[in-house]
Amino acid sequence: MENYIYLVKNGDLYNIGVVKTIEICQKDLNPGKVIAYSKVENADFFCQELYKRYSDVRLPQSIYFRLNKSQVNDCKFMLSDAGKRDYFEPIFSGFLLAFTFFSSWLLISLLII
Repeated sequence: MENYIYLVKNGDLYNIGVVKTIEICQKDLNPGKVIAYSKVENADFFCQELYKRYSDVRLPQSIYFRLNKSQVNDCKFMLSDAGKRDYFEPIFSGFLLAFTFFSSWLLISLLII
């Protein structure tokens, strides 16, 4: 199920969380300003990953963070990238790709000769 993950600025604090619609986020976290958001398939997992990433600047027992400018930019980039992610990975990559290519090429060459 797709939900929105968001980054909201409220004063000097930032809030990272998950919500079903972005309108609810804007209404409930007023006067905070939505800085970035993304609609993702597994928002709860992604949110927990962000919590781990910024655990050193998290206020104890809350969903608020004291992020610096580079952390805010990093979080915004991650949110913008999260919505575009393709969760399908290629079957062949790296060594297996090269081995399969050369094996196929050799087999086809032998069949032609």
